[in-house]
Amino acid sequence: MDILRTLEHLLGDVLDEKRDANGEPLPPLLPTVLLGIRARLEELTSLQLEPTGNGLESWLEKVRSLTGTPETRETMAVRLLQLKLPRVAETLALAGAITMPQGAPNGRPHSFRINWAHRN
Repeated sequence: MDILRTLEHLLGDVLDEKRDANGEPLPPLLPTVLLGIRARLEELTSLQLEPTGNGLESWLEKVRSLTGTPETRETMAVRLLQLKLPRVAETLALAGAITMPQGAPNGRPHSFRINWAHRN
C-alpha cells in the first residue's frame, strides 16, 4: 500500500461517524463542518504519485481544495487526535491549545480551532 492510500484511509477514518446498534452516533460526534466531506474523498483516489515528485504536492492541493477553509482543516486535525490519540487531544484542549466554538443545538460541535498563538 502506498503513502497516498494510507493517508486516504486515515482521512476516511476521521470522517466516519461510528454508530451504535440503534443507529445513534457514538462520541466523539463528527463536527458539522465535516459533514458531507466524506462523499468527496473518492476524488483523491484518482491521483497518483508522479515520477517528477509533484504527486504528493498535487494530492495535498486536492485535500486543501476539498476541505476549503483552515477551520475545516484544523477540525480534521483535531478529530484525528480525538480518534487516534485521545489523551493528547484532551491535554491540548485543557491547556487551551484546542478551542471549540459553540456547538449546534443537538450537542454536535460545529468545529474545532487550533490556538496557534498558544504554542509558545
